[in-house]
Amino acid sequence: PVTSSTTYAEHRRYFTAPATCTSVSLHIYGGVGSARTIYLDDVSVTGPVADATAINRWGDLSGSGNHATQASGGTQPLYKAAIVGGKGVIRFDGSNDALAVDSLATSFDGADAPITVLAVVKSTNGANDMFNLASSAQDNALHHFRPSNGLNAVTSYRRDDAASEVNVVGPATTATAFHVLTWVFSGTTVAIGVDTEPGAAAAQNVGAATFDRASIGACRRFSQPNGFEFLNGDIAELVIYDWALSVAEAAMLRYYLARKYGITVT
Repeated sequence: PVTSSTTYAEHRRYFTAPATCTSVSLHIYGGVGSARTIYLDDVSVTGPVADATAINRWGDLSGSGNHATQASGGTQPLYKAAIVGGKGVIRFDGSNDALAVDSLATSFDGADAPITVLAVVKSTNGANDMFNLASSAQDNALHHFRPSNGLNAVTSYRRDDAASEVNVVGPATTATAFHVLTWVFSGTTVAIGVDTEPGAAAAQNVGAATFDRASIGACRRFSQPNGFEFLNGDIAELVIYDWALSVAEAAMLRYYLARKYGITVT
């Protein structure tokens, strides 16, 4: 079984890469393709970090080099120690905190580029962004991955270069609790799960979207390069793949994250 202590070599046994993937380096929490995946958790913060330290870099552990950064001290999220399952989180203030990971963005542009996002997160303003893809050249192209605050639902909102848009609404969450959230976007449909297998896939088929910005904790688009729709909440772990995980693959990762952080999932 996959557990929180399963090693890198052991994890590799559980995945079969799609034939379309190249330069494959597989394990349960990232590392597929070149500059296409990211794996962030509390131990990937650079150097020994004290509680309530502002973070200028959240290091990518997938091997793809997609490190999330923020140079401006006034907009850096905080590292908070021992928050969930005895592990730390990255805390966003809902005002101006954001991390940029633009090296990811172009891997997901076009009409039907798949993406899977899994996160251990607690949010108090679910209408805003946990992870976002956008453009520095125009405001139309967007893909929002929004958590829930117990009132709003977990959503996937996608808009193409021509402003054609589809918003898919998933389940709601408990505002005071951490959850394992899953978004599986095939390129034309998306399925969303909260502590469980994602529900039935819903159509989210728009045209081509040109992305060159990727952000954690906000949306940074052409007209608002410093961000808007800021997340107020904690992210313990974020995993992004450049393909649509199968039900079995998503389940293994969901149970791995649940065991690691002490969250009940099904």
